Amino acid sequence: MSVQTEIDRIITAVGAAYDAVEAKGGTAPAAQTIEGIAGAISGIKSAPTTPYMEAEYIAMGDITSGNPGHYIKRAKLYNHTAIYAYEFAGQNQLKNLDFSDASNNITTIESMAFYQAQVNGLVLPNTISVLGDGCFNSAYITTLTVPPLVTVLPNNAFSLIQPLYNNETGEELPVNIILPQNLTKIGISCFDGAPIKQIAIPDTVTEIGDNAFNYCEQLASIALPPNLQKISNRILAGCMSLTSITIPASVTEIGSQAFATSGLTSITIPSTVTTLGSSAFNGCESLAHIDIQAHVIEIPEDFAEESGRTSVTLPDTVETIGRSAFTSSRANLTEITIPASVTSIGDYAFAQNEDMTTVTCLAATPPTFGRNALFSTTIKVPAASVAAYKAADGWKDYASYIVAM
Repeated sequence: MSVQTEIDRIITAVGAAYDAVEAKGGTAPAAQTIEGIAGAISGIKSAPTTPYMEAEYIAMGDITSGNPGHYIKRAKLYNHTAIYAYEFAGQNQLKNLDFSDASNNITTIESMAFYQAQVNGLVLPNTISVLGDGCFNSAYITTLTVPPLVTVLPNNAFSLIQPLYNNETGEELPVNIILPQNLTKIGISCFDGAPIKQIAIPDTVTEIGDNAFNYCEQLASIALPPNLQKISNRILAGCMSLTSITIPASVTEIGSQAFATSGLTSITIPSTVTTLGSSAFNGCESLAHIDIQAHVIEIPEDFAEESGRTSVTLPDTVETIGRSAFTSSRANLTEITIPASVTSIGDYAFAQNEDMTTVTCLAATPPTFGRNALFSTTIKVPAASVAAYKAADGWKDYASYIVAM
C-alpha cells in the first residue's frame, strides 16, 4: 500500500472523529475511529522507506518561454521488478540508469520501455530474462549487451533504432548489439531498419522471423545459424551492403522476398531446400551467379526478376519455371540448360534485352511454353524431339532456331 493511501486513510479517520464530536451523539464509534487511525499509522510504518526513483532532470527546448521540456539525465531505480511499459519512452537525454539498489529484482523489460530513448552505455541487469515487444524500438544506441538469460528477442525489439554521432566530428558512431549465447529465437521485424553493420547470431538460434533484418541497409556481415530450418519472408530484403550469404544445410525453405533488393553478387541454394518463395531474389541488381542445387519442383514467379544474372544453374528435379522467374532488363545471360524434368515454362521466364546465344532444353516432350518465355539464336533439343518442338505451341514460333543437340 502506498504512503499516499495511508495518508488518505488518516485524513478520513480524523475527519470521522471530528464529525462524531460535532454531531453530538452521532453514530461513529470513537473506538472504531481510533482503530482506523492506528491502522493507518501502522501502514505507514510498513510502507517502503525508499523512493521509486531518484532522477536528475535536464531542461531542453525553449527555456525562455518558461515552459521547456524536462528530460531525465540520470536516475537510480528502487523497488523495481521490471522496466515498465513506456517507462523511459522519449527520454533522449538519458546518460545513466543505476539498477544497483538491493530493493530491485528486475526480470523483465516491458513493451516500448525505451522507445525513442537514449540508451548509450546502458548496462542491463543480468537478472533480466524477458523482453517485451518493441522494448528498444527507435532507441538511440551505440553498444548494448542483451542479458545472458534472454532466450527470445521479441518482435520489433530493435526496429528502427538510431545511431549517435561524435560531438566533435559529427561522424556516425557504429551500432553494436551483442546477443546472448543461449538465444533461440529472433522475432518478427526485430532489427527492421536498424543501422547495424554486422551482427553475430549465436548457433543456438533456430528461428528467425519475417522481416527480421529487413532494410538493414548498412549490414555487410551476417552468418545464418547452422540449425536454422526456414529463411523467413524478407529476412534480409533491402540489405544493399550485403554481398554474400551462406545458406546453412539445415534450411528446407526460403520465404517470399527473402533477399529481395539486397546486394548479393552470387548465391548457392543447397540441396536440402525443398521450397522456394516467390520473388526471393527479386531486384538483386548485382546478383550475377545463381546456382540452384535445391530439390525443388518449382521455381516460383518473379524468383530472380530484375537480377543482374550472367549464369543460372537449375536442378534436375524442377518441373515448373514460373512467370517472370528470371526476367531482367539488366541481365546478360548467354546460355541456359533447361533440365529434362521441366514440363512448364511460364510467360517471360527468361526474358531479357539481349538474345541468349544458346538454350538447351533436355526434355523429350516439349514443355508448355509461355509468351516471350525466352529469346535465343539457337535452341538445342533432343534429336528425336526436333519435329515435336517445331510443331508445339510457343516453340513453333522459334522453329528456325531449333536444332538437334
